[in-house]
Amino acid sequence: MRLRTLFFLSIVAALAPALLTAQTPSLAISPAVLADGTQGTFYSQQLTATGGRGPYAWSLSQGALPPGMSLSTSGLLSGTPSTGGSYGFAVRALDTGTVGAQLSGTQSYSLRINYLPLAIVTSTLAPGVTGSPYSQSLAATGGAGNYIWSLASGALPPGMTLSPAGVISGLTATQGTFSIVVQVSSFISSFEQTVTAVRSFTLTITYPSVVIITPSPLPSGTVNVPYYQTLRAVGGTLNYTWTQLGGTIPPGLVLTSDGNISGTPTLAGNYSVVIQAASQSPSGSILSATQTFSIVINAPPLAITTTDLVAGRVGVAYTQTLGATGGTPPYDWRISQGSLPDGLALSVSGAITGTPTTASTFRFAITVTDSRQVTDTRSYALTISPATLLITTDTLPSGTAGSVYSSTLAASGGVTPYAWSLISGTLPDGLTLSASGTISGTPTVAGTFTPTIQVTDASQQRASKSFRVVIISNVKIATTAIAGGTVGSAYSQQLAATGGTAPYTWNIESGLLPSGLSLGTATGVIAGTPLSVGSSTFVVRVTDQNGSQDSASLTVLVVAALVITTESPLAGAVTGTPYEQALAATGGTPPYQWTLIDGTLPAGLALDASTGRIAGTPSAAGLASFSVLVTDSARRTTTKSYSIDVTAALTITTAAPLAKGVLGSAYRQALAASGGSQSLRWSISSGALPGGISIDAASGLLAGTPTAAGSFAFTVSASDLRQTATKDFTITIDLPPAPAAAITGLPAVPAPATQPAFTVAISSAYPMEITGQVTLGFAPEAGPDDPAVQFIAGGRSLDFRIPSGATQATFPAGPASVQTGTVAGVITFTLRMRAANTDITPTPAPTQTIRIARAAPVITSASLVRTSGGFDLVVIGYATSREVTFATVTYLASAGVTLSNTSASIPLTSLFTTWYQDPNSARFGSQFSLRLPFTVQGNTNPLTSISVILTNSLGNSAAASAGF
Repeated sequence: MRLRTLFFLSIVAALAPALLTAQTPSLAISPAVLADGTQGTFYSQQLTATGGRGPYAWSLSQGALPPGMSLSTSGLLSGTPSTGGSYGFAVRALDTGTVGAQLSGTQSYSLRINYLPLAIVTSTLAPGVTGSPYSQSLAATGGAGNYIWSLASGALPPGMTLSPAGVISGLTATQGTFSIVVQVSSFISSFEQTVTAVRSFTLTITYPSVVIITPSPLPSGTVNVPYYQTLRAVGGTLNYTWTQLGGTIPPGLVLTSDGNISGTPTLAGNYSVVIQAASQSPSGSILSATQTFSIVINAPPLAITTTDLVAGRVGVAYTQTLGATGGTPPYDWRISQGSLPDGLALSVSGAITGTPTTASTFRFAITVTDSRQVTDTRSYALTISPATLLITTDTLPSGTAGSVYSSTLAASGGVTPYAWSLISGTLPDGLTLSASGTISGTPTVAGTFTPTIQVTDASQQRASKSFRVVIISNVKIATTAIAGGTVGSAYSQQLAATGGTAPYTWNIESGLLPSGLSLGTATGVIAGTPLSVGSSTFVVRVTDQNGSQDSASLTVLVVAALVITTESPLAGAVTGTPYEQALAATGGTPPYQWTLIDGTLPAGLALDASTGRIAGTPSAAGLASFSVLVTDSARRTTTKSYSIDVTAALTITTAAPLAKGVLGSAYRQALAASGGSQSLRWSISSGALPGGISIDAASGLLAGTPTAAGSFAFTVSASDLRQTATKDFTITIDLPPAPAAAITGLPAVPAPATQPAFTVAISSAYPMEITGQVTLGFAPEAGPDDPAVQFIAGGRSLDFRIPSGATQATFPAGPASVQTGTVAGVITFTLRMRAANTDITPTPAPTQTIRIARAAPVITSASLVRTSGGFDLVVIGYATSREVTFATVTYLASAGVTLSNTSASIPLTSLFTTWYQDPNSARFGSQFSLRLPFTVQGNTNPLTSISVILTNSLGNSAAASAGF
């Protein structure tokens, strides 16, 4: 790209003094340009004039000076400017020493008063607390005061913002330390320039302190009355864990980890307990608070619960235990009024015992006193009746028809003498009852008789009793059915007979007993051990000693042995998980009845007696051993011992989320679980691990080298032989820190209007592709921006990429070169980099600066153009300082021509000042096209060529020549 020249300047010059047009002399005022001032800083500049005799009188002829400054009549421009900006004005110098027409001169000036440098004066940010509103105002000085605030880099906590007015505010739930870079901008309208300042800050957000808000003392409780109290806290992350650190909780009450004190107190008293509420933040730090609580457990009111006393009887041992509730045991019992019946006594433990000796109704009061001397009294009436008249004969002996019979009845209690009588039923024929209580005679008929006999004492107290009198005749087998047997189990069955006269003789008349059994002839016992299953029917015969006989058909059912078939140990169980196990049996005669006879089932399980089903939900881990008894309908039994191993519920205990990883760096995270058998198999049941990381099935170790960045969500399963636990996790794989980056290859002070190349490189290879952009900014030393300062590919931003594993950048738009332009100033290059759509630019961002120096003018070409009156000298060039003061033109005459002047010095300060202050010149940087017209009188041009040199305060340009 070449520099372009589109605007032209014109100036008139004379070829020789004889050909110049005379002008009215005027004063020349210096300096031509005023140095810049600074707001709030004293300024002083002495103006001078030449061309007159002096002294000079100075005045302001146009415009206005900056506020705070003045011009003295002696030409001293001074004062402390109070407001920045660009001020245009003109001064006039009057030569008061010239006689006649006074000489004067004017000079126009543009005085730039720079604003104070823009700076952020806020030095630190106040810390914040999660869950609480936050507000912090930022302050700045300098600039024009119309500040606009923004975030240059970094990020505020989620939920917080920076307003354009410079207020950081909001409410966040995220704890941590956040690094930000804040920028403030101020637009200076008089310069059409925006100035900025940046400053780095650190904002710390912490969790609020944990505070227990439940007051002490806690509500009081009462013994044996259910108690419940929830503890409350604020601050932290709200997920509190409550623990007892000291003191004593009332017996019967417990503190749960979620802050509930509950249970049924069992002991009165004043208790003090130290309790801590702890909250764990995601970073692992523990926030906690501790408080001492007092709890009063009151005893229930003391009260005698026995309302009435049972009646007693003379001569009969008496026992009555009194009861009380409430108060504070032990109790002390006393007779407080009246007296107990003779023969009775009250113990201090509340038992009335003894044998009463006197019949009557006795009235008295009893007082109970607890250990705290609290009392309760109740009145009683105890009735003691006379001794009871009782018939003490239990049974009457059997008799045999035709044989003499005699039996005497007996009684106790009452008042002797006794009188006996038959009040209902009948005695066997042939027997009578005497008044003295003797039954006697010879029974004539066999049978069973049920007489009711009464005894009357001397006080007319009566007692009666029913008796059974059996008069037997011939022998008869009374057994109608016998019990079944079990193969392999000892069997014994007694056969019975009635009537006749013992002893009896027993025989098998027909049929067979089950194999393994035999009948005892003298005893009538069928005994032995059955050898096979089956039903055997046989006829048995009994003979008494008088030869009386009787026969009966009987059946014996032999069944298989009763056996519990369910194997031991039983299937394991898991706490909190419903459990069911059916026990089974064979043999015997169903239905079966099941009973727990030894040991205990696991807490939460129960045995169903009719089905043998063990079911429930286990509430505690451990090995439970026990024995069960099964009974069939024939009351056969057998037992078996069992055990059930209850394991704790399997839980994955590793906290989520998991530790962060770094792309390309080895990662290790061990997972842990509690409960179960601990012989676990680990797997990913849903979602996916970061690429490059895998889980070890046996140990639960997550390990590997991540190949992709981002946040990865997945579900982990841990399984043993009985149960499976799952838990959701996330792993965030961060990008590794960005390597150092630099722009190299640029000269510190390149020549203007050149195109130096540069490179971008990082200090070490990165594990993934880096994309980025180089941006440039230009700060001219004077005047407006130079649009020619840009990348050779166009514009002021240039994209690049650095492949994974490489260190050198490539530029899709072509070679990286910058066009330096033609204006003195500083070009600043700034790098920004991204990887995986994430900004990885180091803080501060890497920069590189080069400077275009202020220098003498540069002439790029000179040419002569003939005109109708002579010719124009066209000079094209640039001046990096945007300043040209003189043109020195040297003439080379044609052969034979003698010139009165061979050179001319042409002042250009005003012309170029006007040019460079014209807004239209800004798009050309400092480039210009200077046209110097020359008039030639006559028809012959006396010159062969012209050379020109341009001058400014920094020096002279190289001479440039043009020929005709």
